[in-house]
Amino acid sequence: MKKTWIFIAFTALAILQIGVCGVRIVKWENIRRTGTKIRLRTTPVDPYDAFRGRYIALDFEEETVPLELGPDLEWGDEVYAVFREDEDGFSRIDRLVKDPPGKELPPGHRALSQCHGQ
Repeated sequence: MKKTWIFIAFTALAILQIGVCGVRIVKWENIRRTGTKIRLRTTPVDPYDAFRGRYIALDFEEETVPLELGPDLEWGDEVYAVFREDEDGFSRIDRLVKDPPGKELPPGHRALSQCHGQ
């Protein structure tokens, strides 16, 4: 009898683990399938670390945003970044807003949700 309960508990735990992984995979695959691709300029950095060896880290030009793009924002607010494409086809942050932008974005603009100040 005890072995039956252990088997049932083990099976339920395995199904739960597979279900959690499946939900996460479906979420990210849905973003990849329905999302909009943006191109960001990067600056490669080739550092050396005694523990990690040689590796490549990418710095993005759009990591920091001037205060003028979102003057009514406080540190730590959740914001939405509205991107626009420049003449070279790379995305640049146009403005930051607190409320989610709707479908009324101008042509060539994209929105990235829930950026966090850290």
